[in-house]
Amino acid sequence: MQVPSHMAQGKAVDLRGRQFVVRLKEFFDHERRAGAVVSTQDPAGRVATALGLGKRTVKDILSTYHRTGQCLARVSYLGVEVDR
Repeated sequence: MQVPSHMAQGKAVDLRGRQFVVRLKEFFDHERRAGAVVSTQDPAGRVATALGLGKRTVKDILSTYHRTGQCLARVSYLGVEVDR
């Protein structure tokens, strides 16, 4: 089953994105070896653990994404709002 993606196919992936892919793959391989069943009760927690991020950070990113449809965060720098 293929899940629809919001990212364009053929888009270049930067170094940080490639590191995330490798880390996720290693994490999922570890889960597979640990047992046949994986709990899906806490998806944000699984993402945080897999990527080495805090759960709050993951929830903030997802909240922004669900609200705006973008992964960028608006920040204020010297009184001017910019995307980062």
